[in-house]
Amino acid sequence: MGKGQPQGRSFREFEIGQKFTTAARTITEADIVSFAGLSGDYNPMHIDEEFARGSVFGERIAHGLLAVSAVSGFLYRSDITSMSGPILGLNWQFKKAIKIKDTIYAKVVVSEKRESKSLKGQGIITFDITIYNQREEVAQKGELTVMMPLE
Repeated sequence: MGKGQPQGRSFREFEIGQKFTTAARTITEADIVSFAGLSGDYNPMHIDEEFARGSVFGERIAHGLLAVSAVSGFLYRSDITSMSGPILGLNWQFKKAIKIKDTIYAKVVVSEKRESKSLKGQGIITFDITIYNQREEVAQKGELTVMMPLE
């Protein structure tokens, strides 16, 4: 790909029902601290060990949106979605806490696709995404809708 060219798959390369599995990564304390600093979310559930020890989880947990952000990166780095296409929508559920040292990955299914009515040369795809931890437990799931070039 030349400079300025979209990376990843184009709209036409997807079929409804198509499945992908992303790479995995282990969530670290540094991830949580960095995300807190970036987002400004200093909820003690994420950053205060003593507070979190007395919580229902018994330990610190990752920000829910940290995992969503990680999966967005998984999709782009694995060339599932195009680097040039914006996110149009997100409908998400948080099922299970993600803890420090949990390794997460996602299974992705193309659930909808259509050509854009208002932007020539663009398509809109909805992915059903489920984030799993290393024990194959569902941590999060939802739908991500993105725009991408037709070709």
